[in-house]
Amino acid sequence: MPEPSGLTHDPANRYGLYYPFIHIRDENWLKGTILAFQKVRRIVPNQFTVKDQAITKAYATLEGPAGPLLESLFVDGQEVRTSQEWLHKRISERIDELTDRYAEDKVSPGWQSGPQTFQMHVGKFLDRVSWSS
Repeated sequence: MPEPSGLTHDPANRYGLYYPFIHIRDENWLKGTILAFQKVRRIVPNQFTVKDQAITKAYATLEGPAGPLLESLFVDGQEVRTSQEWLHKRISERIDELTDRYAEDKVSPGWQSGPQTFQMHVGKFLDRVSWSS
């Protein structure tokens, strides 16, 4: 399986990925990332309405050399599906090692809850049945 299209060393074709969050919280972060990567993409669950237009509307409509400066990709889109299948294959190849290192009982309680954790919307995950093994 080839690498997803966003994995490139050509600066003109690279983009930043805003992940695992959905809503852009810091406009200065967005500006800096656009300067570094030409474009920022974020993964949005299907039928999800973003609520950060006060910060993002101008960036989503303004075109740069790589297209819109901010682009939302939906989970059921082909690019996201290809990337998730690529990642799933890499994880599957190392599942025993990853489980040994990152199983819940191996992770410090400080990383399991509180300010060090992050939230991930369940809609960002593809149905595992659809993954090719």
